[in-house]
Formats: sequence, structure tokens, C-alpha cells
Amino acid sequence: MKLCFKKLKLLGRFVPSFENWVSNNELEFSENGFINIYAPNGVGKSSLAKALKNDIVAEYEYDFNGKTYTEKSKDNPVMVIDDFFFRNIAARDNEKLSDYILGSQIAKELELKEKIESAKQNVKDSVIAYLKKEYGIKSKDSNFSTLCNNSSLADFINAVANVRDKAKNYDEKKILELSAKFTLNDKIDYDTEKYKYIKENLEEKDSLIKQIIDFDVNSIKTIEGFSKLDIDNDAIEILKKHGNIKTCIFEDTHILPTDIKDRLEQNKKIIIDKLSVEQKKIVKRILDLTIEPFKIKETFNNAFETGDIAKINTLISDIKLIISQIENTIITDIIKIIDESKLNELYEEFKKIINAKIELSSEDELLLKSIIENCTNKKVNIGRDENKNIIFTIENNNFIGKARQELPLSTGEQNFISLYFELLAAKNSNKEIIIIDDPISSFDSIYKNKIIYSIIKVLIHKNVIILTHNINTIKLMQHQYKNCFNLYLLNNEKNGNNGFIKINKKDIDSDEPKDMDLMLEIQNIIKLFSDTKFVNDIKNKEQFLLSTISFMRSYTNLLQTKNSHYKDLCKLMHGYETMKIDVNEKFKQIFGIDIMKKEYKVNVEDILNIEISKEIVDNTKYPLLNRTLIHILNYLKLRLMVENTLYKTDIAKLQINSNPQLHQIIEIYLKNNDELKSLLLSKKTLLNEFNHFEYDMCLFMPSLDISDSKLQEEKESILKICEDIKNNKISLK
Repeated sequence: MKLCFKKLKLLGRFVPSFENWVSNNELEFSENGFINIYAPNGVGKSSLAKALKNDIVAEYEYDFNGKTYTEKSKDNPVMVIDDFFFRNIAARDNEKLSDYILGSQIAKELELKEKIESAKQNVKDSVIAYLKKEYGIKSKDSNFSTLCNNSSLADFINAVANVRDKAKNYDEKKILELSAKFTLNDKIDYDTEKYKYIKENLEEKDSLIKQIIDFDVNSIKTIEGFSKLDIDNDAIEILKKHGNIKTCIFEDTHILPTDIKDRLEQNKKIIIDKLSVEQKKIVKRILDLTIEPFKIKETFNNAFETGDIAKINTLISDIKLIISQIENTIITDIIKIIDESKLNELYEEFKKIINAKIELSSEDELLLKSIIENCTNKKVNIGRDENKNIIFTIENNNFIGKARQELPLSTGEQNFISLYFELLAAKNSNKEIIIIDDPISSFDSIYKNKIIYSIIKVLIHKNVIILTHNINTIKLMQHQYKNCFNLYLLNNEKNGNNGFIKINKKDIDSDEPKDMDLMLEIQNIIKLFSDTKFVNDIKNKEQFLLSTISFMRSYTNLLQTKNSHYKDLCKLMHGYETMKIDVNEKFKQIFGIDIMKKEYKVNVEDILNIEISKEIVDNTKYPLLNRTLIHILNYLKLRLMVENTLYKTDIAKLQINSNPQLHQIIEIYLKNNDELKSLLLSKKTLLNEFNHFEYDMCLFMPSLDISDSKLQEEKESILKICEDIKNNKISLK
């Protein structure tokens, strides 16, 4: 079965050649249904997964099983398992389904959960927009919520209007419970003008309506002349407006406008000074009032003049009735928003599924129990509660719904169990393709093997694509279940041979290893390097021998009888060495065959002077091996170049008898140049000390873990640095 891509448009992540994808665009599943896609970090494998998951904006098109799919397809056949760095086995804010309850209706549960999540968010967004537009409510502790008689309504309004919280604690259940207990006040006959006035005024800064309701009516005492204060205040404003008049208003009395204004202001001050702070605040607002439906100014003038507070109490009652009607209107509209969202219907359907008997197949149950017990060394129990729902306990501790810190498990155990449940969910889903992004990247070594075993065991009947930048993922799969997958290299670089490059493996009826066999099993490399027929596939014998120096050195380190070879080969791996070594003779003594039929003596200077070929071994037959050897030789040459360049600036500065490593040499010579030191030590090509071979014996690492374009970029940068040092453009003092 094949998956054939036609387009992948993801700006900033994939080069334009993917937009009209016509070559290296097919992925073929093995007979067992597995594909491994290897790519160095930064090439875009995770972006590919997120695009097919529709987690990021992208355009794509591919054919699978007789159908064409795009980013707009509703029946996407892909399920992606990722997010390993942020995995949490406890309930997550955005989880689509409990990580622990699996069964035949899982697809329906997922669909309903997504619809419920969408409906719930629509309710919140609609209520927020409605309150802001209709009533000016934009933040928590609004005037309305503090005056609202319905505490449930007030709490909800405060929650949705909180710009930080946005009703985070109101899940679908709480929203529906709120809607069910909302009760409307008795219908009120109200004046529409009064309703409009309060609606517009209530959320104003220093709202007068709020001040009136909060006003201490019993504090009013009779103030003689108070009712005239309003008229005098108007007169003062008029006189202020015409303050430049110098003539008398009444000629027989010779009263000037300024005199009248001063007298009125003095009288106003005398009256105002008799008021409390609270009364002054509200009187100042009332004096500025123009026409309004409640006759607020008249009511307060009368009360302060006569001491009769009855009309103010009536005014406050009238305002509270209007607020009660606003409360009714808001409740009615919120209920309408909730009803139109279909949240209740979706939630009731979801509850029916959850409350029904959920079944795990006997195979799932056995796998779950045995694998988790073996991996965690903890007793596992799977059963049913009184409602026929699945219960899952570890060491007699209920596992479902517990916070992470409450579980008797290490972080590795928690993450493993969480991933395992996702694999079971994938197995029971109706998705035809399962994509797993870097399954072992966030796990410690003890779990890597268990995870690969679980993937193969649980998903053996699915079509599975594993994306990885970790060659151990591929090697572990090979050791768990030999030849169960097809292997591809994802390439994505400007002007490169882009797409899915298939890595070939040997035919069933053949003993001749191919790239995949060489990558996954060290004995195949040794066998190939010891085969005289392989010499015919070597296109550049000199550079082949040079590119295998570091591997030979590491290999001989394992052969105690040939330890002298290790020391000799070290002479070709440090830029301060000068001795010539016959690498052809070394290869012959180590692997038993002659590559060149003559001696090939070289030293560091010889290696630095070579122009690296584009084909070291047959690129058609061994494309991955050829690429790897080219990368290794570049690594070696760049390393030698940096050491040699620094060493020659001051040979007395380095104690070569101590066999210093590259990073030590950089530290010594660039002690006073932190910027350049950091730049060199950050280079991927220079970080490698070729010790990788000695603990893993994988010829392909770490050189495989860098793209051609990235290698060229680093190469040009290092070459320039070395030239600048040689030409004294960079000071090392």
C-alpha cells in the first residue's frame, strides 16, 4: 500500500519544490505496515506531522487507498501521536478524550468531545461579545454584577468578563447546570426610556446610577436654600461664559457680573460645605445633569430642601426594578445562546456513551496489564466499577482522573503508560494511517526498547509511519522485528534532491548488503569492508581510505591485539601532528583486503589539501553510505583545519604530548576571544570528536545528522574563520 504526495505548501518550513511534488513523493508501507522516516533536526518532520494533523496552516494533497485527501478533507485518514515533551497522563486542558477509557465507540466519543469543546467555546465567546456590545460589560466586578440579585449570574458574568480567565473553570457541565438553575424574576412593566438610560449609564466610569443605589439616604438633613442651588449653579455657568462684560447689569445699583458670580459662588460654597463627602460627590454629578427620565435632580433637590427622603427611596426602588429587568433580559439571552449552541444535546449524547458499558478487547486488556506490569514492576488491576465503567489501578491506587503528583510512578513510568494508552487508542481508532513523531526522544534509555516493542505489538495491524531524527529508533525496530519496515530519508533543502529518499535493504535471496543493512547492523559494515568485491564499488579509493580513518581508529580500539593501529591513526586526527601513515596498509591489516594495491601514505597536511569528491563509493548502489563518507571526510578536514590553524599561530602554546582534543585547543588559543570561541564550539561539524563510533560503532552517526546545505553553510563559515586567522584579521591575543 502506498501514500503518494502531490503537494505540501508550508511557508518557511518546506522549499518550493514540495508545492508541485512530482519526485521522491511516494511512501510504500512494508508488508508489516511500517515506515520509518529519518531526518536531521530542522528538516521539517514535525512540521509535516502537524500539517497532516491540521494543527498548523498548510496546504497539502496526497493519494491513499484510491482516494485523494487535502487539508480541507473531512474524512482525514491520519491520526498523529506527538507532543511527547509535554505529555501528561493526568487530565489536560485540551484533551480530546480521557487517556484511559478506550472502547468500540472511541471514534464517536472523540467526535462528540470536539463538538462539545467547540460549542462550549462558542457560548463563552458569544456571551462575552453580547455583554460588551449590549451593556458595556468588559471586565470582572462590573457595576451590574455587583448589583445583580442572582449570584450565579453575577459569578458567571465576572468569569467571562475576566480578560485573563475567560470563564476557564466553566466546563460544559457547569454551563449547563447554570442554565438549568437560572430563574427569571416576575415580569415587570417598565418605562423604555428609563431602561435605556440605566443600560447606557450603568457601566460608565463613576456611574451615577451606581452612586444613587449605594447612597446613604438616611444621611440627608434639611438644608435651607438647597433647591435654589441648581438655579444659582446655572447662573454661575452663564456668568462665567460672559465674564468679559464690564457694564453693570442694573445701572441704578451698579452691580457688575463678576460681583454677582462671586456672590453666587460664595452661597454655593456655604451650602456645599454642609454636605458630607459622599453627598458632595453625588450633588456634583446631579448639578451637571440635563434632561433624563428619572427627574433625579428634582428628587434630590426636594429631599435636601425638605429633608423628605421618600422620593429618593422611590427613585432607588424604581432603578432596582429596571436592573432586575436587565437581569431578566441577560438571563433570557444567555439561555438562548446556550440553546442555539446545541451544547445540551451534544453533552447528553456524550453522557450516554460514557455511561454505557465500555469494552476493552481481551487482547487489549492482556497487553495493557502484562506490558505495564513488566515495565513498571508494579501490580496492575483492570476491572469494572458498579456502573460498568473501566477502572484501572496501580498498586491499589486508582489511576484514572488522578493528578500526576498523586500517582505512585516515576516520570518515565507515567510518560510510558500515557503513550501506551495513546497507542491503544490508535489501534482502536478508524484511522487508516498512524503517524508517530519521535516516539523515544523524550524517554530515558530504560524505556526506549519497551516503547518500540509496544509500537510494534499494539499497531502491527495498522499502517504506521514513524518520524525520527534518532537512528536508535530505527535500530531498535530492526532488532525487535527484523525487516518489518521500509526506511526513507526526508530531504528538504534549496536545490537539493528533495522528498522521501528510499533507503534500500538487501533482497531476501541476496547476501549483498545495502544502505539500510549497513546503517542498522555494524557486522554488515565489517563484512562489506572485508569483501574484495566491494573494491569495485569504490570510486575514489584515496578518499574512501581517508573517510574511514576515524571509524578504523574506533574499531581497532575494540581489538586489543591491534591497539598500535589506534595510536597510529590518531596521528591523522589531530591538526598538530605531522607523521605520515600508510592508511591503505592500515585498512588491509584491519579488514584484510587491499584497496589500492600500493601504499598510500598521508599526513594532516595531505588531508587538508584534498578536494573532496562528490562520489566516494557508487552513489547509485550506496547513496546513503556515499553521503555519509563525504560528510565524515568533511568533518575530519574541518576539525584538522581548525586545530592546525590555531596551532600554527603559536606552536609553543600547546603541549601536544598530552594529546589535547579540539575543544581543549579552542579553549587554549581563544581564551581571550569568547565570541569566536562560542561560534566554533557551536558548530555541529566541530562538536563531533569521533568518539561516537567508539561507544556506538555506528558509521553513519553523527555525520548523517546534518543536511548537505547545513554542512556547506558550516564549511564556508569555518573556512572563512581559518583564513581570517591566517591573515591576522582575527586577533587571538
